[in-house]
Amino acid sequence: MFRFVAGLCLALTFGFAQAQPPQQTPPAGPDPLKQPEVYNYTITAAKLGKWEVANDRLIPYYHEHSPELSKIANPPPGQIKNMDQMVAWTRTHYTAMSRIIEQSGMPLKEYLTMGLILNFSLAVDSARERGYPVPPEYHVNEANVTFVKANKQKITDLFRKYQQSMMMHQ
Repeated sequence: MFRFVAGLCLALTFGFAQAQPPQQTPPAGPDPLKQPEVYNYTITAAKLGKWEVANDRLIPYYHEHSPELSKIANPPPGQIKNMDQMVAWTRTHYTAMSRIIEQSGMPLKEYLTMGLILNFSLAVDSARERGYPVPPEYHVNEANVTFVKANKQKITDLFRKYQQSMMMHQ
């Protein structure tokens, strides 16, 4: 699950960070950032805390089971069209990890949404700092960009911690 969610988040992040000219449109297919439950999701310190707890609880499981988890294939392109389908697919293929997330106090859908929004909002903030405009097709929730800008060091430290932990066990 980490691999898939991280891949999805990084693809969105790096795709945006490349700052495509505004006249270009994103590739065909469903855009998770246009889905109301994603676009209207607002990050708070409490939600970030729950996301941190969920990740802290997932990492030991991931370390113990990484060989078998690495064998799980990502969903075929086009299979996942919305967050509900993503949640269903994740529950089916990452049953134990889904349970760990929900036992940490965060619903799976919110956990997946939070990871996506954090990465995207950080990418928007980074692009703006470098002087790149946000293409209109990205549908930015400004409250989330403001939140990550105000909490950038904490969020960056969290991502760095998880990345280092994951790299140590590959």
